[in-house]
Amino acid sequence: MMSKYFVIALALSLGLLMTSAGAAIAQDEEIEYSYGTVNKVSGNEIEVAQYDYEDESDVSITYTVSGETQFINVNGVSEISPGDTVDIDYVVEDGKYTAKVVDVEKAAAETPGNEEAPAEETPGYTPEEE
Repeated sequence: MMSKYFVIALALSLGLLMTSAGAAIAQDEEIEYSYGTVNKVSGNEIEVAQYDYEDESDVSITYTVSGETQFINVNGVSEISPGDTVDIDYVVEDGKYTAKVVDVEKAAAETPGNEEAPAEETPGYTPEEE
């Protein structure tokens, strides 16, 4: 009977220990958020022009991507181009900005003749009522 309570107490203690260890790991990696326009892409780095609300100034931040970085709307860093807009979830580790999630909105192609023609209206046309 005593060993039954000992096993239960041991299991509860281990569960509490694992929960507190998980919380400590989560606190070390505080996810931050930023957005801006891509200035440059080089290897595993993305330089982003963004506004720093604390300093009230424009800044350029370089984010490092890794094999763990998740991409939205593109398959990887090779599909990101200057002029694209990005939303980035990142962590700061040893003074480096490491991207965890990069959501990309491609820049609109500004080539002549790429605009859609406005829809033409048919004069006197009224939809039939059902």
